Amino acid sequence: MDVVVIIFVICSIYYSFGKKESNTCKTFADYNTVDTNPNCWYNPDVTATVPEMIKRHGYPLEEYETVTKDKYILKVYRIPRKENECKGVFFLQHPAFLTSAVYTDLGNQSLAFYLWDEGYDVWMGNFRGTIYSPNHEKLSQKTQTNQYWNFSFHEFGIYDLPAFIDLCREKTHFKYKIYFIGHSVATSAALIYASLLVEHAEDNVQLLTLWSPMAFMGHGYSLAGVLAPFANLIMAVAELVHVTYTPEYNGLIHRSIEDFCEHGSMQFCYDIFQLMFGPDIMHVQPEWFPLAIYQSFAGFPLKAIVHNYQIIDAKGRFQFFDYGFIKNLEYYHSGVPPSYPIKNIRTPVYIVHGGNDAMSPSQDARHLYDQLNKNVRYGIRLIPGYAHMDFQYGKDIRKVLYKPTLKAIEEMKIERKQSLKSLINRRT
Repeated sequence: MDVVVIIFVICSIYYSFGKKESNTCKTFADYNTVDTNPNCWYNPDVTATVPEMIKRHGYPLEEYETVTKDKYILKVYRIPRKENECKGVFFLQHPAFLTSAVYTDLGNQSLAFYLWDEGYDVWMGNFRGTIYSPNHEKLSQKTQTNQYWNFSFHEFGIYDLPAFIDLCREKTHFKYKIYFIGHSVATSAALIYASLLVEHAEDNVQLLTLWSPMAFMGHGYSLAGVLAPFANLIMAVAELVHVTYTPEYNGLIHRSIEDFCEHGSMQFCYDIFQLMFGPDIMHVQPEWFPLAIYQSFAGFPLKAIVHNYQIIDAKGRFQFFDYGFIKNLEYYHSGVPPSYPIKNIRTPVYIVHGGNDAMSPSQDARHLYDQLNKNVRYGIRLIPGYAHMDFQYGKDIRKVLYKPTLKAIEEMKIERKQSLKSLINRRT
């Protein structure tokens, strides 16, 4: 009898705490019966933190914090390599609404793990305001919201990126210049950084790799394009009702959306994402889509969304935040916000863009590339059929995106070594 009781207790504990509900399916139709469908299973990475994912997949982990000049405290994750085994240093920066989890949440298909496996020291930053970087030396994210959330991707570029890069360079003993990869809003920040902090970028960054670059956005056809003419109205209404940031991670709205999508409405949620990011995100894997839902809502300022809308509405100008005529005179000594000086960039730039990207259409990516000085144009590559979300959760992402990107970067390394060798030979 005692044995039976013990077995019963063990089974009860298992089913109460050990058994995990399925949260991932092979097809969107399978999600309609996610709780009972044999084509569905539990993926722990859907709800895991970045450190949990890195450790669970067997990689080493180091965690750091760095403080920006305006006192935001930022979290940085590193998958380190020993110096005698290291081919170089990559710094990966996440897009809007997400965190560095986007580079670790695809299991063995994750970019961070792929680069480490190829011999690189991998660093990942988390922008201010995200769940991993919520703190400030003086301001509270929750109680001083107007002051805390008063930033856009402009501040990502002039404060966050240099703080990340300084930390990375210091901890790697200034041995390697950094290979930077960013997607979406991270590319906006990178361009701002490289165009305004020209010498810092030139001294510390070997190459800026921009996936789905967002700078000149005159040809977009997503929902953002519809809302763009109302950017200043949206900002005014938000300030009136004291809304300064997107719904919080794991809050009521986020949990409601998760539950709604996971239990029978995943196709509908997928359609909503298409409305937001553009049609034909046909390459997004159904089994990876829950990651997009759960890892979203990581913290993002409304001011950055409005700034993005303003640039879309400006039709061909990559510009500073528009405060309105009177405040622009105060901030910029001009009624119109200035454009970011792209021509000033002296760090090499490599661009990858998608043929079906509604947020960053090919015309705009090409226009950006043409605006760069010829001596920093390292290359531009089109992936036919790729849309904005495909750069995060697309089918065959390692084959289609990661491997060609790394190949281009390693070819650049070879070219630079050959150029240096040729220069030395000429001098001797």
